[in-house]
Amino acid sequence: MRINSPGGSVFDGLAIHNALKRLDARVTVFVDGIAASIASVIAMAGDEVIMPENAMLMIHDPSGIVMGTASDMRSMAEALEKTKAGLVTAYREKSGLSDAEIEQIMANETWLTANEAVEKGFADRLEEPVKMAAYFDLSQYDNAPEQLIAKLPAQGEAHNEPNNVVDLMAIRSQVRGATLAYVNEIHEICNLAGVPDRALPFINKEMSAVAVRQALIKERADNDEALIINHRHGADLSRSTEESARPTINTQAIYAARNAQPGKGES
Repeated sequence: MRINSPGGSVFDGLAIHNALKRLDARVTVFVDGIAASIASVIAMAGDEVIMPENAMLMIHDPSGIVMGTASDMRSMAEALEKTKAGLVTAYREKSGLSDAEIEQIMANETWLTANEAVEKGFADRLEEPVKMAAYFDLSQYDNAPEQLIAKLPAQGEAHNEPNNVVDLMAIRSQVRGATLAYVNEIHEICNLAGVPDRALPFINKEMSAVAVRQALIKERADNDEALIINHRHGADLSRSTEESARPTINTQAIYAARNAQPGKGES
């Protein structure tokens, strides 16, 4: 698999990483230029990771976009912490570094040269340098190396390359937009259902909007059925209590009392 990417959706990237790890085949990853952000996590799925001497790997903390209440913000922060734990695991399994070392590398938004990536265990061996033909906008990153930016072709030049047939930035923009729309839709569904706290668990499971609606409808139906059963049980219990409280009529005693009374004309 060949990677040359500035990153993208963390959920999509983790799904790709996990799919590669499940393959019953040897996976060789070539980092042709840049493997930044979640693209570096995908690279960690390789049994062997090969980097040209002028390629780079970038590792940083996950980030997210959320709109809503303070509770929504706290929920997103919690989700990011859980997501980070998954990323740390991927880096640790490949490099053998401790969690503390990896977390420090992530917190600093660390750009690693190919040599540094090999030294730290994120890559296995080097190759001859290659010409970078794809254009990436690295302005979103805080610590992008100036020498890397200088090596990248200008945007117009990159688009004129005959082999550059995939607009990676456009794809990334589409993925980001789709992810944001998905997150907002799940939040809206849960808010309308009166269970806003359920949104992030659904998002973490990557459940579709249709599946979320079906799950909430089923839960509502189950709860309504339980309520009806409890109501009927309560009504039966109340009826039984009322009936037991009613005075009983002893017919034998009534007839005995009547027979004991003197009849008409008797003294």
